[in-house]
Amino acid sequence: MARRRSAIGVLPHQQYDQAAAQRSASSAANRLVAAAARGAAPDDRPLLELDTPKVLVASVKPSEDHKALIVAYSDAGGQPAKAALRWGRSPPKAVWISNLAEERVAGASGAVDVPA
Repeated sequence: MARRRSAIGVLPHQQYDQAAAQRSASSAANRLVAAAARGAAPDDRPLLELDTPKVLVASVKPSEDHKALIVAYSDAGGQPAKAALRWGRSPPKAVWISNLAEERVAGASGAVDVPA
């Protein structure tokens, strides 16, 4: 029989906060891996940030045609929210909301609606 190792995380809290629980679970499940780097030190500004803790960035990836950056995000609090991206290092020329086929649906500026 193969051995398995598991871990359980406990998040102490006063009142239940679904968004905080989602952030904690996501950070525990997706641990950062440190590796040696070469060359000049990178810019210490983040690529992007959200203006609310109620929305989580699920992934950041190049588009299928490699002409854009796809940022997938989701509600973490169980309720509709509004969120705006703040770009750090390389602000894009334009921001679009796209569908799952990565087709442009509508232009975006400022906060966008994030469904529950």
